Amino acid sequence: MNGKSTAQEDVPPAACCAFSTKETDMGLADKMRNKADQASGKAKETAGKITGDRRLEVEGRLQHGKATLAEGAENLKEGAKDVAEHITDAFKK
Repeated sequence: MNGKSTAQEDVPPAACCAFSTKETDMGLADKMRNKADQASGKAKETAGKITGDRRLEVEGRLQHGKATLAEGAENLKEGAKDVAEHITDAFKK
């Protein structure tokens, strides 16, 4: 602005901060939620085993399993995006 260029001005906003996109934030939020659900499910399962509450044990297993599947789906989605980017980059060359 004063005639001198700074590194920040030369970098486009999207390139400046790799973790600033809403998509990345949502991916991180989903991962955190999945990990919390996995831990909570495992805790319920363990509590059910200790107390002899079969229903709580099964509920915990289901919650843990659902979160693990969601995590796998998220990883698959990220992998598919990476493959698509590599293919796109290959065609640009």
